[in-house]
Amino acid sequence: MTFLSLTIQIEAGISKIANASPLLVKAIAVTTIGTGTYTAATGVSDMWEAGQDIGHGLSGSNRHSVNLIKDKVFKGNEEAYRTSQFAAATVSTAGTAYLAPIARGLQATNSGRGATAGVKEGAPKTNPIENIKYTDKVKAQMKQGDYHSFQKV
Repeated sequence: MTFLSLTIQIEAGISKIANASPLLVKAIAVTTIGTGTYTAATGVSDMWEAGQDIGHGLSGSNRHSVNLIKDKVFKGNEEAYRTSQFAAATVSTAGTAYLAPIARGLQATNSGRGATAGVKEGAPKTNPIENIKYTDKVKAQMKQGDYHSFQKV
């Protein structure tokens, strides 16, 4: 199972359960912020360790580089550290995917313009491709359900 498919499955599960319950939305927001912060912290810790690795390599030193979270919190257990990073990133991604549409809806509602929030003034309000004139050949292909053919050159 890939990271993306796991994230999509978790997001779908959250959506089914949450159904926009205000208390649950707040809990998801807090969890998303917490796991996102942890993910960022482990990223900084990894970059710090990588900087030390580069410095030690350039100087020819055999010193051990320190990753504060991995070495202090996980007592050097690389597998547990990486698993926690993956889990936190997955939860924060799924939470963000769930909360983003809610936040956009609130933003639109709070702007006083409802569903048209973010639409530029003077922007066309119709579908620009709805009046396309198709050739007879294309019409015949569409009748047959063939939407993928191209003219032979």
